[in-house]
Amino acid sequence: MFPANLHKKALCVGISYKGQRGPYGLPPKDWELEGAHNDVRKVIGLLTKYYGYEEDNITVLLDAADHTPPTEKNIVSAMEALLDGASPGENLFFFFAGHGDQITNLDHTEDDGKDEIILPLDWKLDETLDKEDRKRYSQIIIDDDMNNILVKRLPRGCRLTALFDSCHSGTILDLPYSRFYGPRSPQRSDSPAPGSPITLPRPPSQSHPQSPTDVLPHNQVRRGPLELTYAINARGRKDPLWRKGPCILRGATLDDRISGTPASEAAEAISWSACSDGQNGYEMRRSCKSTHENISGGVMVDAFVAILENDPYRPYGDILECLTERVREACGKINKGKPEDEWIMQEPQLGSQKKPDLGQLFAP
Repeated sequence: MFPANLHKKALCVGISYKGQRGPYGLPPKDWELEGAHNDVRKVIGLLTKYYGYEEDNITVLLDAADHTPPTEKNIVSAMEALLDGASPGENLFFFFAGHGDQITNLDHTEDDGKDEIILPLDWKLDETLDKEDRKRYSQIIIDDDMNNILVKRLPRGCRLTALFDSCHSGTILDLPYSRFYGPRSPQRSDSPAPGSPITLPRPPSQSHPQSPTDVLPHNQVRRGPLELTYAINARGRKDPLWRKGPCILRGATLDDRISGTPASEAAEAISWSACSDGQNGYEMRRSCKSTHENISGGVMVDAFVAILENDPYRPYGDILECLTERVREACGKINKGKPEDEWIMQEPQLGSQKKPDLGQLFAP
């Protein structure tokens, strides 16, 4: 899958779930992700333009014609291939755009009692089982498995950078340290039930028909020369919208339980997540008014790529701050005029294998 003796190689996975029904009767229009494939193109463009990756050394899994489908088996095999033959001095990059969720944790290794998962194209759910039953999901990829494949196999002197634009992705690689910028959202107990709609008021002047895959009425915005329509959709179940837990002040780590030195601490693993474990990540569903071209994309990826295109070698701390501000600004625009109990929020998170040096420059 990858040529031997590479300095840099990447794996990018984007899943649109086209035509699929979501959990518990969620119709396809509320489950499909229009922007996941675009996100992969944006990330590949970023890696090749600024960071020295060659397209021949980037494996792409898409649920699209002429691509390897992102099934559970194919994603796991590609992750293993990404690490096969990795050696000191190499940089590896993993990107996932798709749906995420949580399942019950059985070994008491998660503070919230949940393991984070990503949903491959062929995920399955037994809706007859209780929602707390870990076995209700099958053909999924669990955070423990990703840590075993992508982190524990990293050789000394090798760097892995991972980017997740999916729901509940805060600690998806189970890295010991997690950072965020600013105070966390307070605990909320009024989250909507799975599959419940999130609504935005339709502007009185709206004259454009709703796309068949939009879950929300269109709002018109202008971005440069393009006139766009957009809506939002969550990349996972619709609950909970807010991280559970107390407000934690800026600069704190989410996990201070580190005892001793992790076995692979000499390797460097970094994860950038769209939101905390208890939050949803969102995509903006957009199309060009004149051409009807789909230019949808994840809120996280939009912000991540824009920040690094402006300055490709920013310090980690600066990236995290800018990401948080841009994502919160996007959520604030969506929330404007809505009652507080309908607000959405996602807060990007930085995970690391070693205690992070926030002054270190981003160089995947």
